[in-house]
Amino acid sequence: MMDKPGAIEHSLGEVVRGELLSLTSDLTAREINFLESRWKPQRDYFSKNAAFNKSRYRTIQFFIGIAGILVPVLINIPDVSKLFPTILSAMVTVAMVLESVNHYGQNWRNSRLTSEALKAEKSLYEAHAGRYMKIEHPFEMFVERCENIIGDDVRSFETILEEVEQTKSSKNNALTETSKWS
Repeated sequence: MMDKPGAIEHSLGEVVRGELLSLTSDLTAREINFLESRWKPQRDYFSKNAAFNKSRYRTIQFFIGIAGILVPVLINIPDVSKLFPTILSAMVTVAMVLESVNHYGQNWRNSRLTSEALKAEKSLYEAHAGRYMKIEHPFEMFVERCENIIGDDVRSFETILEEVEQTKSSKNNALTETSKWS
């Protein structure tokens, strides 16, 4: 008699949970507290943020690509009103502005890199591998490295904001110069 798929998944889940419990049984309360209260929420945040930005970025890029192909086709069909390709072109411009302002692609990459760096750091720490192999206080190093990873993402975000402000400032200056000559 064959087992039900749910029973197999359930027993697999128990095995995975058992392995995780055996890993965490070597950890101190302080380490578990850090993993649960700081590391995991940050990893989850960056993972969800990456998924959100990836979805937005890919949707916008797909729309821009398809609409960009359709505009010249619609222009060359005699029975199609010129209003349709015009509206579609305007929508492409709006999509490009959304990406330019919100930086979905860059945010996706940054969040994914941060999430993966946090996961890799935890794996090295738990396995006592790499930089954690022969260190006297590995937990303190782990916390410091995780906070540096998170801080690097914050600094990256601040850089994006500064670039946006510089772009706005440059455009405003250009508009001011143009209006002086008008």
